[in-house]
Amino acid sequence: MVYKKSDVMLSVCMITYNHEKYVEEAIKSVLDQSIRFKMELVIGEDCSSDKTLEICEKYSNEFPDLINLLPSIKNWGVANNFLRTYNACTGKYIAILEGDDYWTDINKLQKQVNFMESNTNYSMCFSKVHIKKERKTDIIYYQIPKTDKIDFNDIVFAHYIPTLTLVLRNIVDLPIWIAKVKSCDRAIAMLFSSLGPVKYFDEIMGVYRVHEGGITNTIKQNEAINDDAYFIFKKLLNHVNIIQKFTLIYVISKNRVAKYLRAIGVMKN
Repeated sequence: MVYKKSDVMLSVCMITYNHEKYVEEAIKSVLDQSIRFKMELVIGEDCSSDKTLEICEKYSNEFPDLINLLPSIKNWGVANNFLRTYNACTGKYIAILEGDDYWTDINKLQKQVNFMESNTNYSMCFSKVHIKKERKTDIIYYQIPKTDKIDFNDIVFAHYIPTLTLVLRNIVDLPIWIAKVKSCDRAIAMLFSSLGPVKYFDEIMGVYRVHEGGITNTIKQNEAINDDAYFIFKKLLNHVNIIQKFTLIYVISKNRVAKYLRAIGVMKN
């Protein structure tokens, strides 16, 4: 695998919007990491209407050699803000952490980089998280892998990966179509898993916060998720090998049949 050349070993890609209650904890969890390599924190601040930018500027001014703050005079939206922030990352590896989540294991990045450096065929790695819900109606889940080595098929058929724990090998530019999907994390996980195996750490390394505006289990939302998955599967056909194409064609066909059955009332969401 060929990665982009830089003297930065790892970049932390953080997007944030109206996270004044949370972003300081997210930034501090990055600063608290115990590491033996050069790191950068790239923050994509998406023209928040609260004090998020002010908080980010405080830390950027305090740690100018570590933090690269990308402010904005317009609201990019989640996907486009992620793309511009990701593209500004220069490290050999990229870790993802949104501004309302945080890491709890101070050795998280060092463990993951150590593994990736010793296993150069792996495309990415991730771990378990603690889920912190602010409302009883919030629903989020992650299946637990049965093995610590998973592949493209595993990720296509299951919801495995908490994005805040991801460390990616910086070997591919993200396609522009990712800006059109609602589940950027799902698209990225499938894209990278098509390039090599994925390591699962069976330990909790961070907290995924579910708060106002989070995920709820509604028929309308489930339908939107299914349509988004269909779009991702179709776009991925241009990026995968022939065996992976067969898997995608199968799930594309299954997705469309299920949508038709739901439309005529034979299948429920």
